[in-house]
Amino acid sequence: MAGSGTFRCCASRDELFRDPHRCWVSFGSGVFWCLDPTLCGFVVWGRPSLDDTRALTRILDGHQHLAPRFDVVQDGRLIEAVDGDALAHLLEWLRANGGIFDDHVARRIAVLPVGAPGLTLLGIQPLLELGGPLTIVTDAGEGFRALRPDDGDEVLAEVDAAVHAARATPAPLLALRAALAAAHGDLELAAAARRIGVSSRTLQRVLADAGVSFRSEQADARFRVAVELLQGDDKVVAVAARLGLSEDGLTNLVRARTGLTPGELRRRRTE
Repeated sequence: MAGSGTFRCCASRDELFRDPHRCWVSFGSGVFWCLDPTLCGFVVWGRPSLDDTRALTRILDGHQHLAPRFDVVQDGRLIEAVDGDALAHLLEWLRANGGIFDDHVARRIAVLPVGAPGLTLLGIQPLLELGGPLTIVTDAGEGFRALRPDDGDEVLAEVDAAVHAARATPAPLLALRAALAAAHGDLELAAAARRIGVSSRTLQRVLADAGVSFRSEQADARFRVAVELLQGDDKVVAVAARLGLSEDGLTNLVRARTGLTPGELRRRRTE
């Protein structure tokens, strides 16, 4: 059932595609979400920039981690204006990757915004020449119910909750989480700030305003990766090394969040 829980936030595209069930990831002025490997989509808001659109297409490049045939919801109801450079990049990507829609997309729902942005997006649809059935709507609920007659409204409510969470989270914090995920948490504050293009002082202020700390974000990133690595065959000491920790450090990290040692967590996960 769709209403059996809320979508979880992933720090990166790779994390999302490792387990594409009930999850979402931010890409600037938008979120990409997966209910499961057979149903995914994205919501875009405001005036998506060229960088936002590039980030979206990088996520779409990971489609091979989904089911061989999946449904897609392209939700643009919150778009306020269309940036020409961003639109040009999207068109270029779609033309170069049209085979994805022919070979893998079963059904596609496009939710258009009202007014001029909607007319612009509606006008480009015939130019794309993408395969697969396309349904164009202006009411998101109608689109979700077309794909999921029994629980489409519930899925939409959870997607909207993810959008609300993403829009309420400062962009530097989202960028930090992505950077920490890519580095397995083995990244210090100054290096992290440089990587996301802000000063250390700015990053510290953003974290304080959000009520979190760099150390807590770093530990969260390390823990997520630790859980995944402990499902493999590497020794605990090797897992710790990949996270930039001592074996005792990994034990403390895992025990603080689960009450278990890494070995005990591994046995629980493999039983």
